[in-house]
Amino acid sequence: MGQEDDETTTATISNSIAKSLEVITNVASKSKNLSGPFIKALKMATMEIRESTATLLSRTRTEETRALEAANARLSKELSDLREELYNVNTPSKNRNKQ
Repeated sequence: MGQEDDETTTATISNSIAKSLEVITNVASKSKNLSGPFIKALKMATMEIRESTATLLSRTRTEETRALEAANARLSKELSDLREELYNVNTPSKNRNKQ
């Protein structure tokens, strides 16, 4: 856990869940050892998980967007400060070279 988990995007999570649900669907469809009620239960559970995941991911995207906007604002301010600092460092040296 830690920073690596913070960098996991909603798209990565969504893809992981979709792949896992696809495996469940394939097992339910192709298994010869499962009877009808179990297959139906697996398919229903898969469908409910897909719907719930879509809802959660849409909420998470909103939070992720807010976090990215805050990071963008912070980085823009930092870039502006660095440009000003670079200008202040370079301006006096250019004036000294002219004299």
